[in-house]
Amino acid sequence: MEWRGPWPGPGDAVWEKPLTRSEKAFAAALAAMLKEMDFGDVRVTDILARSGFSRNAFYARYADKYDLASRMIEHELSHFVQHTVDYVRALEQGGDGSLPLAVQVDHYQHIYDHRDLYDAILDSRLPGLTLDEFCGRLSLLLKERIHPLPPAETRGVDAEMYGYVTIYASFACVKYWRLRGYQLTAEDIARQVEAFLRPGLPLMRCKPSPAV
Repeated sequence: MEWRGPWPGPGDAVWEKPLTRSEKAFAAALAAMLKEMDFGDVRVTDILARSGFSRNAFYARYADKYDLASRMIEHELSHFVQHTVDYVRALEQGGDGSLPLAVQVDHYQHIYDHRDLYDAILDSRLPGLTLDEFCGRLSLLLKERIHPLPPAETRGVDAEMYGYVTIYASFACVKYWRLRGYQLTAEDIARQVEAFLRPGLPLMRCKPSPAV
């Protein structure tokens, strides 16, 4: 089954807003440069040269390179939140498991398509943001959209602890993928994640979406 998210829940706000062509180009340019140099050595003029867009296009959206990096981080946090909501809702549907797997495949394909950026996140190369801080911010954002079920409904499993550990485990999977040179497909990784991260019983439910 192919996933075409985000999940169309009633009254749901879509967290992950599509990027414009120029925003994608600026983000890709910065992520690629971070494979070659430290953030402090990156110049806006170099970002412009790589992106193919003008100075006016850049400053119409960002105050400086720090603003660009911050927006990139916020967009990826939004992606993770939307993915997790989609995944929990897919689990709630039950069935043969093909829908949760399809959501996972879509998620890991996104990571593969943005692997330069995820390399920077994994290596804490973005300004003022370590991997631990990224995971911590993600955990706080997820608490606004998902709540753990009580132990009585999870056969004693601490769902909140499971959710926290799973965030870090997800990045550990990406690190392993990178060590293998990203040779495995997104579906390969998604199937492995499904096999050993999902415990086989519901642990969380999505909260009602905030009013837009």
